[in-house]
Amino acid sequence: MIRSTITDVYKKGFFHLFSANTLIHIIEFGSQFFVAWILLSEDVGRIKSFQVFFAIAGVVANMGFSTSILKLCANPKLSKNEKEDLFNTALILTFGVSIIVFLLIFILSYFSFLSSDPFTNDLFIYYALGIPFSALNVLITIYFQALKKFKEVSFLLVISRVFQIIIIISLTYLFGIKGFISAIFIGYLLTFAILFFRLKVEININRLTLNSVKEHWQYAKFAFLGSLISTINLYLDILILNHLVVDKVQLGYFAFGLTLLAGLRIISNSSQQFLTPFYAEFSNNIEQLLKAFKKSNIIFISISTVIGVVAFFITEPIINFILNDKFAGSFIYFEFLLLAWLIRNLVSLVGPLFTGYGKVNVNFYNILITFILGVFPTWYLITNYDMMGAAYAQVINSIILVIVVTISFKNMFKRV
Repeated sequence: MIRSTITDVYKKGFFHLFSANTLIHIIEFGSQFFVAWILLSEDVGRIKSFQVFFAIAGVVANMGFSTSILKLCANPKLSKNEKEDLFNTALILTFGVSIIVFLLIFILSYFSFLSSDPFTNDLFIYYALGIPFSALNVLITIYFQALKKFKEVSFLLVISRVFQIIIIISLTYLFGIKGFISAIFIGYLLTFAILFFRLKVEININRLTLNSVKEHWQYAKFAFLGSLISTINLYLDILILNHLVVDKVQLGYFAFGLTLLAGLRIISNSSQQFLTPFYAEFSNNIEQLLKAFKKSNIIFISISTVIGVVAFFITEPIINFILNDKFAGSFIYFEFLLLAWLIRNLVSLVGPLFTGYGKVNVNFYNILITFILGVFPTWYLITNYDMMGAAYAQVINSIILVIVVTISFKNMFKRV
């Protein structure tokens, strides 16, 4: 049964997407590793802050359209023109919103609302120039996935990312953190050019209709709010630390721990992206849907747990050997971040299950409840235990998430 499952998954293109994402992350980690070797730990902390601000801005710019694209354009009953109309609507609206988001970021940075560190506020304005292209890249990638073109999009992403990493390493080596910021913008622009060239869809504002907006918003509204709250909840510690923590060196250590964890998150992110459209195919058959979910969930939890345990034992000695203990202070944080990731994985596939079943609103309520319950513990732990409080908060918030999602899952399918 396991062999047939793996064969079936391979035919659907998952391993192309997963292997591409894995290769991309290895390349990205190598570049981040090199950047950490070049820059001071304070700058590593600033880069993580940039990435967190950027992630939140990206969610706002996307407006949940990536979820609606996955749900709507994966429908085999829609014609090619209908799918392209839906994509046009999402693309045009995403570009418009991303420009507004950038202008808002400019105002927040100018008045130092993002961080207590003036250098972070000043530089993030330039980092944020990539937001429109990043948001469009996400949308185009998701559209390829909705059309089941996993092989094509995987190849394009690998090619674009290789060039991007070369640019990042080169400019960071030559110009430090300012070179890194310039390279990020160039990389997003290059990726957009490569993806858009292969898209072969006529972009026309006349294809944007009120009906298509309503159709998108039916799924996008809850996905947008859920993603926004989820992202803020995930990085709430960094947002608070930017205003409360004076020791930027320790913030850099914590940020490097998050960078190490990013390699493991590729497993959950790839699984979620791949499984959402295939869960959607069983949305009219609850028994088959749950059967597919349980089978994939067992495999996912088993593999991610084994990888997590291996990472716990080998990451610290390897990184300390390569970087000559430069970030030795990061691993006390990494251990708690790793534990939080393992706990979250227990329910990581429930979100895609609800989305595929058409219950995007349930994901939103789960995330909202988790966020509300987690805000005070996070603030309290950071204000009382500084950086270690942020690590403790990651674990507590993960436990809260598992409890909330488990209760929601049981209530949703208690009659099946």
